[in-house]
Amino acid sequence: MKKTLICFLLTLFVVGQAFAQQQTNSTNTNGIITLDLTQPTTPASFELDANNVWVGTFDNDAPIVFNGGTFSISHFGQNTPWDAWNGFTYSRNADNTEQTNWLTYSFGNMAGGGIKTDAEGHVMRDENGVVIADPNASYLVAYWVAMDLDEFWSPIGPGNSNNIHLNGMFKAVGVYVNNSPWAYFSNISGSGPARALNQEGDFLRLIIHALDGNQERNGSMVVHYLAKFENGTLTQSRNWEWVDLSALGLIGGVDITMESTDNSPTWGMNTPSYFVMDRFTVQTVSSHIQALQEQILALQADTATLNATIAELMRQLAECQAGGTSNVPSIATPQIEFFPNPTIDRLHIVIPSDARDLFENNTVELFDINGRRVFAQPICQSSIFNGQFTIDMSPFPSGNYILRIGNSVAHIIKQ
Repeated sequence: MKKTLICFLLTLFVVGQAFAQQQTNSTNTNGIITLDLTQPTTPASFELDANNVWVGTFDNDAPIVFNGGTFSISHFGQNTPWDAWNGFTYSRNADNTEQTNWLTYSFGNMAGGGIKTDAEGHVMRDENGVVIADPNASYLVAYWVAMDLDEFWSPIGPGNSNNIHLNGMFKAVGVYVNNSPWAYFSNISGSGPARALNQEGDFLRLIIHALDGNQERNGSMVVHYLAKFENGTLTQSRNWEWVDLSALGLIGGVDITMESTDNSPTWGMNTPSYFVMDRFTVQTVSSHIQALQEQILALQADTATLNATIAELMRQLAECQAGGTSNVPSIATPQIEFFPNPTIDRLHIVIPSDARDLFENNTVELFDINGRRVFAQPICQSSIFNGQFTIDMSPFPSGNYILRIGNSVAHIIKQ
C-alpha cells in the first residue's frame, strides 16, 4: 500500500510538471513593443513644474505620442476659464500621502514612484515578487470623465476620455496600473461628495475595452478592480499590478473607463476617477502568429506526453484495485477541495478565495482510465468561485478518474 501511494504521488508530480512545462512553452517575447515614456514623440520632451508634473497638463489639448508614433495617448487640457484636464498626463510626482488639497496634489501614485527597471529595461521586483517603485521614474496619471469630448478631440469619441490609439493592429499583451492616492484615501474615509467604500459589494474598477482598426469598440473587454469591499474588508493595492490584456486579441487601441458603486444620479461617479498607468505592451501581428504556431506544436507534443502519463496512472490504479488496495487516498493541492470522494453522482469542487487568482484562467478537466478527456469546462466566477461548481458524474461508468485544474490533479473514484 505504501509503495503504491508513493508511485501515485510521483505520477501526479509528473503530470503537474508536464502541464507546467506546457504553460512555460507558451511564452514568446518576439515582437514585443512596450510604451516607453523616455521616448516621447509629441511633445519631444516634458518640462515639469514644481510638483514634477508636465507643465502642459492644463494647456495642451492634443494627444501625447510615444515610440515614434506607435502609441497615441489621449489628453485634453484647458486653462480658460478655469484649469481643467482629462485623459492622461505625464508625471514624476511620486507622492503617496493623503492631502487636504487634492486638486493641486492629484498626480502621485500609491507605490511611491514609477516602475524601476534594470539596464535592459526589465521590470525589477523585490524578494516577494512585488514591483519595485522608483521615485525618479515617470508614469502616466489618468483622469477619466464620462462626457462627450468630440468637440475637443474627435478621434476619442463620445464618453471616451482615456484612449490609447495604436499605429496599426497589434496583439494585446498587458499593462501595469496602480491606485491614485486621491481615490485610495477617498475609498477609506471619503472625500467631498464621495463616500467611503465600506458597504458590502462596493468597488472601484477599470474596464479596458478593445478598439478595432477604426478606433471603435469591438465588444471585448478586461475588468480590473482597484478597490473592492467584501466580507467586511476593503482591499486595494498600493503596488504596481500587471493586468493581462491578452484576452482582447488583436486591437487598434483601447478605451479605458471606470465604474464605482458610489454614484450621483446627476453627476455620475462620485469616487475620484483617477488611476496611474505604465508600460502598456503589445506584440506585432507577425510575431504573434509565429508564436501561436510554436505554441500549437508545443501543445501537441505536451498533450501526447500528458495523456500517456495519465493513462499510465490509470493503469496503476486499476492494478491497485485488482490487488485489493482500492482504497487509495485522494490527492489534491491544499488550495482545492473535492467532495464527496468516492462519489455516486455529483462531485463538488471548492477553491478558497485566497487561491482564486491562481486558477481563474484554467479549465476543469476529467480523464477516464484510458487517459481520454471525458469532461472539460472553463472556470468562471459565476460557478466555481461562488462555491457552486459541480460535475455531474452520473453519466460516467464506475471506476477511477483523474481531475485536473491547472497544475493540480486529484484521483476521483466514481462508485
